[in-house]
Amino acid sequence: MDRIVFRCVMPYICDGEDRKSFSLVCREWYELDYQTRQQLAVQLFYATTLLSRLSKRFPFIKHLKLEGLKYFRALDEPLLDVTVWMKELVTYFDYLENLHLRYVQVEDENLELLAKTRGKQLRRLCLYDCDKLSTDGLKHICHHCINLTTLNLGCDQIIIKDAEWLHELALHNTCLEKLIFSTSQSLKRVNITSKFSTVDLKDFFNSAVLLEDFDGCRHHSAKTEDYAGFKYPPNMKLMEFDGCALKDELGLVIPFAHQLIELDLLI
Repeated sequence: MDRIVFRCVMPYICDGEDRKSFSLVCREWYELDYQTRQQLAVQLFYATTLLSRLSKRFPFIKHLKLEGLKYFRALDEPLLDVTVWMKELVTYFDYLENLHLRYVQVEDENLELLAKTRGKQLRRLCLYDCDKLSTDGLKHICHHCINLTTLNLGCDQIIIKDAEWLHELALHNTCLEKLIFSTSQSLKRVNITSKFSTVDLKDFFNSAVLLEDFDGCRHHSAKTEDYAGFKYPPNMKLMEFDGCALKDELGLVIPFAHQLIELDLLI
């Protein structure tokens, strides 16, 4: 009976330290951890083994985090290169769905390899504070990772070569729910074809301080109280939104209405 209970409970224990303690009790519990662990975080600087060995220990990992040292960035030292680990990752982690990379060097070739081997099964990709990352690599991700629901690009060091990666994303991905792009402060024009309410994009408008042209919100489901603290960027010149939202949004538009060149209301 205890064995059955443990097998039912173990998948819901997500804390790494709790699982470590659990697996040290006996051989059976060690094997149970091996069979049910789906999340793994690796500090690359201290890692003494490659992922090929880790995959034998935890073959069913779905959520993987590879993290370098923030200390290197503070000292302006090169971040750890993730190339070797990426080759291991695409070879051995057959169930990978979520990948989180932080404080590492990510070459365009790394993302190309990831996209072409694990692209269709990836659901969430987060790249935080990574170096050597460019839009060429993102183009491969957006072309092959057609089932991504979250793409989080929290990197100030992204090398912007062109906007083709966004075009690839629009052409191939129909599942995306969240796109976070830290260089949104430089955006001046945004067109969204999906059905969003304006307040759903509150955080985006707060960061896109140079935005001038916004075309996109075709769905009004917000309540008046949802607009608390909401404001548009100050340089807006062209806008298009759901006319049903006019009553709630008129007060937000008036402060810069004198500079508007075009205002389209979709009725």
